[in-house]
Formats: sequence, C-alpha cells, structure tokens
Amino acid sequence: MTAEIQSALVAFLVTSTALPVIIFFLRKWGILDNPSGRSSHHSPTIRGAGAAQILGICSSWGSLGWIPSWGVLGPITFGVLGLVDDIKAQRPLVRLMAQLTIGIATVSVFVSELRYTISFLILVVVGPIFVVFVVNATNFMDGINGISALHGVLLGTTYWILLTEASPVWAAIAAAVVGVSLAFLPWNWGSRARAFLGDSGSYLLGALYAVLVIAAWKVGISPLIAVAPLAIYLIDVSRTISLRIVGRRPLFVAHREHVYQELADRGLSHSSVSLIVGFFTIMASGLAIAADRELVQLPFMIFLLCILSLIYLSLPRMLGTRSATR
Repeated sequence: MTAEIQSALVAFLVTSTALPVIIFFLRKWGILDNPSGRSSHHSPTIRGAGAAQILGICSSWGSLGWIPSWGVLGPITFGVLGLVDDIKAQRPLVRLMAQLTIGIATVSVFVSELRYTISFLILVVVGPIFVVFVVNATNFMDGINGISALHGVLLGTTYWILLTEASPVWAAIAAAVVGVSLAFLPWNWGSRARAFLGDSGSYLLGALYAVLVIAAWKVGISPLIAVAPLAIYLIDVSRTISLRIVGRRPLFVAHREHVYQELADRGLSHSSVSLIVGFFTIMASGLAIAADRELVQLPFMIFLLCILSLIYLSLPRMLGTRSATR
C-alpha cells in the first residue's frame, strides 16, 4: 500500500467514525446554524462537523510519521480556530488577527530553506496574506450543501496528481484531503444537509489548499500552475469583494452576491450548483495538470483559464432574470 492510499484511507475511516459522535455532541450542545434572510438553508442545521475532519487529518498525518513537516500543523490550527468560532462567533477583527498570526507561523515553516533569496522575500511578504485569503475564500464559498466537500475531493485529487512524483509525502497530505472530504460528503449532499462543516472545516480545508500550493511551488512546480486549480473559488470571491468595495457595502456582513449563490437564487438546486462549480474546478485543474505535464504551454493555460473564469462569472446572466422564490 502506498503512502498516499494509506493516508487517504486513514483520513476517511477516522473522519467517518468521528462524524456521528461529534454531531451527537454538537446537537446536544445546541451548536446550530439558524437560517436568516441571507442563508441557503431553511431549518436549523448542526454546524462545526469539520471537527471530525481535523481528527482525520491529524490521524492521517500521524500515520505518515508526522511528516512532511510541521507545516501541516498550521492548517490544523486554522481548523481549531474555526471550531472556536463555530461554538462562539468572534469579532471580525479578532478573527482576522488570529488568522494572520497563524498564517505567518505556517509560512515560516516553508521559508527556512530560502534565506536571503527573492523567493524568500516573496513568501515572507505575500505568503501569510495568500494563506489567509484562501482560508477565507473557502469559507465564503461554503454556502450551499455539498460544494465544499466536493471541492475538497476534486482539489485533493488534483494536488495528489501534481505532487506524486515531485513530493510523494505532500501528495499523501493531498490524499488525506480527499479522504476527509469523501467522508463528509454524504452528510452534506442534497437539499437537506444533516450537518455543516462550519468554520472548522472550511478553515481547515482552505489552509490545506494554501500549503499545498506553497509546497508545490517549493518542489519546482510553477506557482501559476500550483494556484490554477483554485481559480474558480478565487475569482468568485475576488469579484464579490470588488463589487462590495465599489458599492461601498461592508465586507464583513453576510450577503448573497457570490456567483454560486446567484445560481441557486435562479432556481437551481444545491446539488446542481455544486456540480456546476465542480465542473469548472475540474476544467481548471485539468489545465493545471496539462501545463505541468507540458501538454500545453503556460501562456495558453493562462489564456484558457481566463476564458473559463469569464464563462463562470457569466453563468447567472445566462440563466436570465432572478427567480422570485428560492
């Protein structure tokens, strides 16, 4: 059994075993996500089930002998921070400062071998901001049933493929992302989810995506190729933030302005929207793998990725006027 398969199996089995227990206690303690006018669900639903994924990642990492490095501890810490927020919501500024602190600590693991180089300077300055942005982008996109778990399966598989030859141990961490995401998917798929990941799961997954991008870059994969699988999530969030800044609307207030939310508001089911976002993520991931294998040139990959992103952003307009009911 390869390390990647072992990692995925351990992550899947531990998460699957822990989920019913954790959900039982979350229900007992009343940790619920109550619907509001900006919600995509219509009845109180348990949140914080991402705690099971934290256990799954920890167990998988332990099965690998606590390697590749303490870089995995950063995402786990992000998950714990999210769990704290699931139990009791923290003020946005406090949460952001905590995220930046963990982001700096996470990136510091990767810069130890890059002292006094251009790469060192780039990673020190941009790295923590990138990590925090991906964490929050993943959290913002976790607004309908199934989208985050499906995205985790797809991205985990993509980085597993990208890193298999260049860094088998980091490929095993990517495989663990597949395992924890597959374990949660049945609990969150369809029109009536039994549980939400909450901030604990979305923070954990987002931080894992970020460190996988950095790890891929460190082993020689172009940073543009490494970040390409995240393109759909990042372009959706960037577009929404830009619209809110231009419209002078508060960034930290819940809203329904993401492309995936607009698709749901036009009458598509949660499953359909998740599959649409998943399809575009598969296309972006396929371009990244093709560019890494030198099947397409990097400029052509970027061009196709831009076309793909523009099509995704245009989907709500293609569906016509807003549905009167959700």
